[in-house]
Amino acid sequence: AVALLRSGPVTQRKTAVLLAHALGQTGAWDTAVSYLRQLCERRPGDAELAQQLSMAAARLRDYPLAIAAYENYLAATSPEALDHVRFADLCLLARDVDRTVEQLALAGDAGADGAEYYLLCARLARLRGDDTAARAACRKSLQRNPRQGPAWGIAVELASNDELLSLRESLEQQLASVPAQGPALSEYDRQLMSYALADAADRCDEVSAAADALRLANGLQMADLEKSGKRYQPQLEEARFARAQQRFAVAPSKTAVEGGDAGRLVFIVGMPRSGTTLVERVLARLQGVVAGGENDALGFVISQYERDLASGQLPAPQDLHPQQWAALAQRYWSLTVTKGPVVTDKMPHNYLHVGMILGMFPDARVVQMRRDARDTALSIYSRPFPLDHNYACDPQALSHAWQLAQRYMDYWRSLDESRVMDLDFSDLVTEPVAASQRLAEFCGLPWHEGCLQGSEEEGPSFTFSERQVRRPISPDNQGRWIRYQSVLPELFSALPDG
Repeated sequence: AVALLRSGPVTQRKTAVLLAHALGQTGAWDTAVSYLRQLCERRPGDAELAQQLSMAAARLRDYPLAIAAYENYLAATSPEALDHVRFADLCLLARDVDRTVEQLALAGDAGADGAEYYLLCARLARLRGDDTAARAACRKSLQRNPRQGPAWGIAVELASNDELLSLRESLEQQLASVPAQGPALSEYDRQLMSYALADAADRCDEVSAAADALRLANGLQMADLEKSGKRYQPQLEEARFARAQQRFAVAPSKTAVEGGDAGRLVFIVGMPRSGTTLVERVLARLQGVVAGGENDALGFVISQYERDLASGQLPAPQDLHPQQWAALAQRYWSLTVTKGPVVTDKMPHNYLHVGMILGMFPDARVVQMRRDARDTALSIYSRPFPLDHNYACDPQALSHAWQLAQRYMDYWRSLDESRVMDLDFSDLVTEPVAASQRLAEFCGLPWHEGCLQGSEEEGPSFTFSERQVRRPISPDNQGRWIRYQSVLPELFSALPDG
């Protein structure tokens, strides 16, 4: 389809939209966005093109462009309730809470009363720590669509012990039944409902039932990966690691120019579920630190750099000039909303890019989180990660990904221990004072005991750990894997002890 559509000039709306969809199916969303952007510039008042550009930019996680394009769409049409619901969803993806609130209010004023609207209300309330409002919105969402997978996940998470049994029974009935009317159960919703069922069974201390539900949920995700040709490939990941070692045989010298008034950066990296959110919260309670959350900016910059490197427009990292490093850093800041004296960036998978971080930001600090392999694996396997985390649903792939992540972090630490620090999750939760003092000293920040106090009043973290990090630091989640070692042996068999 791409070849056919590219055989002629891409000037018509239908051709551009088809080409954008075709390119997206091949993973080339950046090229799709480029086509749509050019056409939107030629047809500035075209509502359909603006909407298509917004959708494509969102897939690329270029949220500023996606929001700007959606604003153009709204300006070119007469918005209905569903338009505001979709815009609220986009704003929440972009982590713009205030704008999400605004758009949901507009949707409500326009008569929104569907399952998606109430699901967004529930997600927003959960992020703000308002469990009562989140439960009420979930109930309304499930009344309108009892097969709304994301709503079941929130409902189970927030259910009291008294509510849990009846909620679990209702969830099992929905998974088992074939409704005579109403929406069919999609594979996506079945996945999320299965993860929710596993959570409910775990809370009822029925780990065997929880393990069965997790096998089903992760098996469905593996099938999706198989269909799309995106299964985890250890050989490709090993080749990527070898290439990183070759490019960064030595640490980049501290010659690049920092971001001026933009602030100093602390990158928090490691496998997902290794404690990155907790560390960011500890740091954000120290003077002068602003939490940047899971920032996509570095990934965007490095993807563009890889394209420029492949086309010969920029040299390999070891040959980049200080001005070129500085230009990459400036590109990062241009895509980063959060500013402050010290800004955290806790995108876990940036452990892949620490070499680039050291070159782009000579004054930055990198905190690498380590956590017991078995606890990390169980925590990942228990949650519905997006398909780009293609190792998360396959025990063998998960084992390889965890071990490779440790090798990455070992290598980066060996390059420059003055700028790269390892922090063990176990140390942080069992000896929080000593561990947080060491963390603050490494980051050049004044420590105070208040950094260890969680609060329900804190802002949202937009992660699976959202509710956990509002509570005081506790070692309670350590060793959770032991309950599952006999019922999920395949998950732990290839993992190292500790």
